[in-house]
Amino acid sequence: MWKFVSGKSPLIATAIHSGHDIDPNILKLMKISENVRLREEDPFIEKLTDISDNRIIVNASRFWFDLNRPAGKEIYLEPNDAWNLDIWEKKPDSEILEKSKNHYRKFYQVLKNYLDELIRIHDQIVIFDLHSYNHHRLGKDAPFDDPTQNPELIVGTSNMNEMRWKEIVSLVIKSFSDADYFGRKLDVRKNVKYPGGNFARWIHNHFPKSVCVFSIELKKIFMDEWTGILDPENFAQLHIILRSVANDVLAFLQN
Repeated sequence: MWKFVSGKSPLIATAIHSGHDIDPNILKLMKISENVRLREEDPFIEKLTDISDNRIIVNASRFWFDLNRPAGKEIYLEPNDAWNLDIWEKKPDSEILEKSKNHYRKFYQVLKNYLDELIRIHDQIVIFDLHSYNHHRLGKDAPFDDPTQNPELIVGTSNMNEMRWKEIVSLVIKSFSDADYFGRKLDVRKNVKYPGGNFARWIHNHFPKSVCVFSIELKKIFMDEWTGILDPENFAQLHIILRSVANDVLAFLQN
């Protein structure tokens, strides 16, 4: 359902939306197709978590329970919970819902223990909360969404005390903005569209002085979001950029 990997560095890379697995008892109640589900998940993002020796990878689909939504909103029950998608042929009963909610609660229990252990080793920890987002929503033959409203990389910091972490925030923004992407710079912006969700908020509420979470959204320029086919060259370059920024963060933390 999920995997927590422990290393020795003060950096954690996470992919909480890359999973596609759903309990068969829930899946049989769903109307939504596998391809549509996949479009709203974060395929391939789990591969980027190897930028750190500490990794959290969630195999459960966000359509089972969404760890980036607050408790009570973790299950998409209505279309307006999930991009107006018609998800259910038959909505799950209370017993099934409670089992899903228990998984959600269990994840956050495991997460707290995991962070407690790392904090015993390091005074400060940084998390790269990695996600991706669609920018071709009108259809595979339609124009792409307006690039002025859809930057290539979004750094979400809205859930942290930014004054406390201002030096490392500046470092991360500068490092992403200066990176080479096939001879040009990426369009990097802070807190546009996706400033960060419940995962970052929960961590900052529980560890306000010791953990800094960057919610990093990559526009799906590395794949065809309609076919699910990866563009290996673009993906590899973004991987290199993420690793470089991670190394800059580690150098800062270890000084």
